[in-house]
Amino acid sequence: MKTGIQNIVLPTLFEKAASIFDAKTKTGWVCVECMSRGLYYQKYYCLVDGKCQSINDKPSFIETWTQDNNLIIQTKWYENDLVHRIGGPANLIYNFSTDYLYSFYSLHDITLKSEEYWDHPLVNEYKLKKIIEL
Repeated sequence: MKTGIQNIVLPTLFEKAASIFDAKTKTGWVCVECMSRGLYYQKYYCLVDGKCQSINDKPSFIETWTQDNNLIIQTKWYENDLVHRIGGPANLIYNFSTDYLYSFYSLHDITLKSEEYWDHPLVNEYKLKKIIEL
């Protein structure tokens, strides 16, 4: 299993809902399950005040789906309902059958190439703060 995906833990306490829009909770985990065209999905959302929000650099969206005995896990980091992460990829997709990890970098819902991401002023500021903390 690839680095970055092995520490992903599905929440144990969550509300089940038919869709994210049907969720009654405004803060907490929500699970949406779906079966479509031979695919079985489970989507977990971490909500804070009704918005998808990552806490302590943990993903706020975890999706698992299976097809033909193949398991795929996708994780995303959000800030105020926008795909956003400073310090690493904001979207990871791991395919168990191929043992391949796809990584995507995003800031404020804008997907960036790896080079653009690591040269971005927000990420440079983050790296500098981490160095100073040492």
